Amino acid sequence: MPNGSGHLAALSFPTQPYVGIGTTLFTTQTNAALRIGRDSGRIIPKHTFRDTEFGTFKAFKQFVDTHRSEWLTALGGTDEARRRLDEMVATVKARATAGNLIMGERMHMTDEAARRLDFLSHRKQHFDRIPAPTPVQARERAGIDADIRQMLASENSWRRQALYVLEALGVQRTVGLSFLLNAQSTQAVSGVRELAGLSPE
Repeated sequence: MPNGSGHLAALSFPTQPYVGIGTTLFTTQTNAALRIGRDSGRIIPKHTFRDTEFGTFKAFKQFVDTHRSEWLTALGGTDEARRRLDEMVATVKARATAGNLIMGERMHMTDEAARRLDFLSHRKQHFDRIPAPTPVQARERAGIDADIRQMLASENSWRRQALYVLEALGVQRTVGLSFLLNAQSTQAVSGVRELAGLSPE
């Protein structure tokens, strides 16, 4: 939902679809979020990110292993980079049994991708303002939508920013007719605490 501070506005998509296009991104992962930060109508790469989060260490470890070479490159490609990455994975494994953990990766949009998305977004807005588009205009708008979907899903549009582990802080409470019917359990989360993090910067 839209939120902002001053001239900086952002659109957060905590469930995966890209607003206005009707597509689903990153469906192979446990959870994904896309946040697009804008200032005066232009995208700000450092405030535009893609988060991929996992609820189990196994899923997190498999993801890191799959992207190990990219992460080693982002960290400098040295022996120290390998040591830092292995140490991060070991730390996550040691804490994985604590429960209420959120393990994830954050990627920031590249400057080139931000400029390209600005261009496509402005073209899309032009066609969105046409009340009764012709078939040719409708096809062109659909092509723009497809270009935006492809760009947002492309690994080349993003740079690796951080691996992180957060602990959800909350209390468990049970509601419902627990003596007569199946009890329904919900969790009230009061905040998060960072347990570990790794970043090239």
